[in-house]
Amino acid sequence: MSRYSSSPGIRSYRKAASALVGSTLLLGSGAHASEVAQAGQTGVSAESDAANAVLANTVGASAAADSAEAPSDAIVVTADKYRINTLNSRLPDVRDAPQSISIIPREIIEQQAATTLNDVLRNVSGISMAAGEGGGGPAGDNLTLRGFGARNDIFVDGIRDFASYTRDTFNVEQVEVVKGPASAQTGRGSTGGYINMFSKQPKLDTFVNGTVGLGLPGYVRGTADLNVGGESLGVGSGAALRLNLMYHDADVPGRDHVKTKRWGIAPSIALGLGTSTRAILSYVRIEGDNQPDYGIPFVPNTNVALPEYHDKPAP
Repeated sequence: MSRYSSSPGIRSYRKAASALVGSTLLLGSGAHASEVAQAGQTGVSAESDAANAVLANTVGASAAADSAEAPSDAIVVTADKYRINTLNSRLPDVRDAPQSISIIPREIIEQQAATTLNDVLRNVSGISMAAGEGGGGPAGDNLTLRGFGARNDIFVDGIRDFASYTRDTFNVEQVEVVKGPASAQTGRGSTGGYINMFSKQPKLDTFVNGTVGLGLPGYVRGTADLNVGGESLGVGSGAALRLNLMYHDADVPGRDHVKTKRWGIAPSIALGLGTSTRAILSYVRIEGDNQPDYGIPFVPNTNVALPEYHDKPAP
């Protein structure tokens, strides 16, 4: 037999019809092939109808089994509420915000042993730390965000904190950086964006944490974090009390007469935790006795008061 000769039509039709019936229910018995006898068409159509009936019964039985196994109880979904004074409380969802947002959580701060806001912000691109170049300008956190001064765009729990001081992280849970204009969220501000420091809040758990650091030259630092919540406080199931303490005393390596010394205390109390109505009262106090480092003064050759120090560091 030549390879170009065709085989009996009924055999080819049965193979094609079987394949079509096995692959989909939409075709049913509507498959037709050319050059097939009427008797063959009738037989294959009967096979298709039988296969469709078996498949329909199987689908119906499967649906009935699924409905029988489905539980009759309602499905309850539980989740933690967003913490207040964070970006999530002021924006519907941070992921949907049309801005570049960076959030540095507490885990990163602890792993890097970051003790100041400047140390934390080194994880964020687009921020420069200034230090009053030339010996002028105020001390403290002097930041530039996207080329614009952000000294007055630092917030603590959503409240503007424009004071000039070195901000410590002993009472900080996370740091949020929003880049770009954000007047819709914070009101008046610069074009670069703003920085929000989210403070630690009381929890219903009871725990005690602390850190101790010793180093050279003359580095001593200690922090304590105490939290009592729930029934342990004896006030109510939704009440909690938290206290954070800090002491820091350190010299600057390679620099004389430059030091940082500060201490802080931050108590807070919360009522109604775990309910839809919550109230949190917090207080923070930081005192510092620091000697800022403005660099090494240089005497130009035009200075007439110190001619012996021309083109040299000042005495």
